[in-house]
Amino acid sequence: MSQLELFTDTERVALRLQREPATVCAETLHRIRLSVKADRLWRIRIPHAAFAELGVEPEDIAHISIPTLLLNGEPIVTMGWRDQDSFVLTPVVSIANTRPAVLFKDSIGAVSLSVDSSIGAIHTEAFFLSLKRGFVADYVSKMADYVVDRLNVWAKAPTPGEYLTAPAEESTFATELQNRLDSIERTLKTFEQLLPYFRTNAKFELVSQETVDGVGRLTGFSHSTLRHVIEHPEDLVTSSHGTGIRIHNRYYMPRHTLVETKRKTFDLPENRLMLGFLECVTEVLEAEVEAVGARRSQLPELLKVEDEYVSSAEAIMGVVLKRLKNHQSQLEALLSHAKRISGQYRQVLPVTPAPYGETPVPSKVFLTIPAYRLVYQCMCDWQKMGPLHLMDEGLLLTTFERSRLYELFCLFKLIDDLRAAGFEITDHKRFVYSARPPHWPQSPVPNTFVLEKPTADNSVCRATVFYEPFVCSPRMPLENGVGLVRTSPFSWDGGFKTTDAQNSFVTPDYIVKLQTGERVRWFIADAKYTDGWNAVQTQTRELLFKYLYSVCPVNDDETLEGLWILYGWLKPESEPMPVTARKWAAKPGVDVHYEEVSPMVTDVGRLAATVASLA
Repeated sequence: MSQLELFTDTERVALRLQREPATVCAETLHRIRLSVKADRLWRIRIPHAAFAELGVEPEDIAHISIPTLLLNGEPIVTMGWRDQDSFVLTPVVSIANTRPAVLFKDSIGAVSLSVDSSIGAIHTEAFFLSLKRGFVADYVSKMADYVVDRLNVWAKAPTPGEYLTAPAEESTFATELQNRLDSIERTLKTFEQLLPYFRTNAKFELVSQETVDGVGRLTGFSHSTLRHVIEHPEDLVTSSHGTGIRIHNRYYMPRHTLVETKRKTFDLPENRLMLGFLECVTEVLEAEVEAVGARRSQLPELLKVEDEYVSSAEAIMGVVLKRLKNHQSQLEALLSHAKRISGQYRQVLPVTPAPYGETPVPSKVFLTIPAYRLVYQCMCDWQKMGPLHLMDEGLLLTTFERSRLYELFCLFKLIDDLRAAGFEITDHKRFVYSARPPHWPQSPVPNTFVLEKPTADNSVCRATVFYEPFVCSPRMPLENGVGLVRTSPFSWDGGFKTTDAQNSFVTPDYIVKLQTGERVRWFIADAKYTDGWNAVQTQTRELLFKYLYSVCPVNDDETLEGLWILYGWLKPESEPMPVTARKWAAKPGVDVHYEEVSPMVTDVGRLAATVASLA
């Protein structure tokens, strides 16, 4: 296929075109080898030849209208014209404001472009965006670090009766890996310190054995001794002392006979288990080195970019990649240490290692001899440590898909804010909505969180946070306790064309259900990774129509409290943002609320504070 060109007056980037849309997902991200600067005023050039490859005759290309540009499937406002054998598109602020716009200003991670025309669509390969070092790159890195730590917490399914209560400030991912390394290192250090003891004082037993030796070593005469003498007459010599075995008036003495002696043996269950345990440690470390290496290979490459830029892959995953690389190098060092210690113990204890599985039953040797007791404690600690836990790469890499990073950041920030406001997490789960169309991706992370808070009258107030819930028409059954329905058949972006009630749904980023006694309140929120005033100007009308006009509670005695639009930042030169859409005369009732949610803002958010104040 031909190539689409991104260009400015001084730069050119060629993107390979293909017939099928680029798949940007966890399984394909590590194949991306191209990075594009996100802060440039890119224009787009599409050669006519690209459409010829779709089967259009050259003479018909002149009749094709200016194509539409899409970024990750979303249409971009552009001005377009023909330039000899190409179409040229320039992103603009809006139809009314034709000032050139930064195409990727509100995008992070991996993206792809599509060009849609009357005769079909063509698509670019996926590519990463490079962020200018400074505020934006630091913003994304802090946001990603926060999300990665929360993914490590909330990605684990709790056992019945056990719920996660990790402190919000705890860096769980880094801490868990480091704690595991420390535990392994303590185990190996203990064995290394005990090695001199086992060289000289390892537990042994004395066992009897019969060996052929000089008759002078004989201390007793047994049936085995007699049998050996009878079976080896060639060993008999004449005795000059009149003692020995008398044969035809002559006395004989054997030169050699079987002599019973005692020897040391280290072949005890405890020694064999000790060697088996060291072999087990070595095998586990080998498997972990391989597992971490495999996980690193599945993560995106840290593509080289110009010094003043940083790739989205590095901004989002850089912390994780560095942790995994460091963890792998430390594991390799511990593996080398374990192999050396295991070899030394095999020399000291010449026995066959016993297969090691679970912690053995404590024997008298393990309990009464101090050195063996330390070894047994190492076995118990190893069992408690459990297997290596690495986050599913699908959870790590899902932040690249559909700019999900900011959505997850706002989700986890909302949960942490509710906990800071007095709520405690009591349950979380991942619910699969049956109303979800097959082509609609659903996040692999838990999407339903239940939090509770005691009230003054000794009852319990419950807040349920739904992430990406499906709000369907009344014809569809309610799912997952989401008691809201879509009421309007009209679609904002469909020219107010009616939609099929059987397939109509809206998916706000978050819904909060607050239940206090018999009273139920609903809050809707949507996250927009953009500037606050841009959210006001480009998002308010559509979101207001979708979530306030077209959604209501199923039960008449329940209320919809309002819509929260969460935005990422406010430009320093901008005017202060309004708190609500009713800026001039705020009145009680349903309203649109604007709230900045960013890693730079650490206070409890207004949405969580509002929910807590009504609890």
